[in-house]
Amino acid sequence: MLRSILTILVPFLIPFVCYYVWAWFQSRKKDREDQGLPLTAWQSFPWANLIISGSVLAIGALVFLFLQAEPPQEGRWVPAKIVDGEIVPGHMEPIPPADPD
Repeated sequence: MLRSILTILVPFLIPFVCYYVWAWFQSRKKDREDQGLPLTAWQSFPWANLIISGSVLAIGALVFLFLQAEPPQEGRWVPAKIVDGEIVPGHMEPIPPADPD
């Protein structure tokens, strides 16, 4: 259930959150301009905001993918095949232990 919520709801909400953050930064910038205060360096340079938000999104995506990944399975992959007219799906077979001879 949680996985389906994360894979559906989070990608839907991310653009809204990004827009809200952008609008908040723009309102702060406009307030400083209206008060006649000089803009700080990061406020007058829009690429800094883009780099920071892009980095945060990329790191968040990597963390999400890391947490959702299944652990690697030990064994040998046997691809799907047709046996007696029926499809046998692909599966993992355990690797037999080596003989100590």
